[in-house]
Amino acid sequence: MRFSRLLLWPVAGFLCGSVALASDLSFKPYVNERFATQADVPADFVADPPPVNNDGRRFRGSDGGTVTVYAIRNKDPDGLKGYRAFLKSTLKSEGWDVTYEAGEDNWFVFSGTRGANVLYHRGEQPKGCDGKMIHQIEFQYPAAEALFWKPIVEQGADSLDGPCR
Repeated sequence: MRFSRLLLWPVAGFLCGSVALASDLSFKPYVNERFATQADVPADFVADPPPVNNDGRRFRGSDGGTVTVYAIRNKDPDGLKGYRAFLKSTLKSEGWDVTYEAGEDNWFVFSGTRGANVLYHRGEQPKGCDGKMIHQIEFQYPAAEALFWKPIVEQGADSLDGPCR
């Protein structure tokens, strides 16, 4: 019994070390110039070059995970509801198994898996936009790193904001 407890200490130390690393994260605000979409991203993530249309930015972590912050002008006649259905269909066609879905009149969330990766996607429309402007944040990361990514997803999703332009 004593021997087995000694073997567990290195494992417990490793797990606690991962938790400590996640809780020591620092964040920086990202604000998109075109749509003024904003969200907090980990300060040590590296930004990809902006896309040609400058609708957002992708940030990469050292584990290969990404945080993408962007906005769209929605042209779907059914507003946010129509865009939400379109996005869910797109995610499924890309091989994502959407296992969780929630939302109300002005926001939605999808979560799911594809192989060994996790997806969390949040979209919000500012009040008065009638689904015409949708600010979004998407996280894709290795499922094995879920404990590390939990505070990143929480901070990023909670900080997502933007005006109706």
